[in-house]
Amino acid sequence: VGPSVAALIVERFPSVSALLECAASIAAAQAQFTRTIERLELPAAPPDAVRKVIHRLQHPNRELAARYIDAQDLPSRLQRFLKPLQEWQPIPSEQLSQIEAQLGELTAAARPLHAIEGLGPILVENIVEWFADEHHQNVLGKMLAAGLRMETEKPVIASSGLAGLSFVLTGAMSVPRGKIKTLIEANGGKVTGSVSKKTGFVVAGDSPGSKVEKAAKLGIAIISEGELRAMIPVNPTIPAGGGSDV
Repeated sequence: VGPSVAALIVERFPSVSALLECAASIAAAQAQFTRTIERLELPAAPPDAVRKVIHRLQHPNRELAARYIDAQDLPSRLQRFLKPLQEWQPIPSEQLSQIEAQLGELTAAARPLHAIEGLGPILVENIVEWFADEHHQNVLGKMLAAGLRMETEKPVIASSGLAGLSFVLTGAMSVPRGKIKTLIEANGGKVTGSVSKKTGFVVAGDSPGSKVEKAAKLGIAIISEGELRAMIPVNPTIPAGGGSDV
């Protein structure tokens, strides 16, 4: 993942150990669900509608958990989802109950990752697979044993002047954009990598890219670095340790 996605993950998980634990829980729940699906006598040459259901059942974290993390009526939604398969080849009630219970367990385990805005289901699946890999776990173990710190540091908070505001940076600034990002976060704001309807401001430096055009189409305010600094109610100094340009 890139720095923007890494930052999103760090906001939710204070340490690599916490992320490892979450990934392990998801992998275990998915494995249990998959074993249940493998015991079903699925049709060999189903029509397209049934084939889609089977495909999603075979990729539960990516195709199902992501859809149902906020579902309050999981049983009824699952029933609607399985309807094409049930009409073609009914699932025994005992196995159906297992599928429902295990999908609930998988959804609960996967919620911390799928609930992160900016992480799509394929990316979540890739993250889980990477951390579930034994070789990668060994590499992380060696890093920890060597003394590498894998916990987040408490951010330096200068003010709350930008609290609740989100920014996207584009173009060349007077300092590396990583330092501008540090400045925004130190004053309560949030920096994201892409423009969306939820973006509050686009800070445009010299030679800005297509993000300015997209912001204009969405009616998002486009401001300069100077206007950004003017929004901060304290002396807009850049905290020590600001990142490099990203």
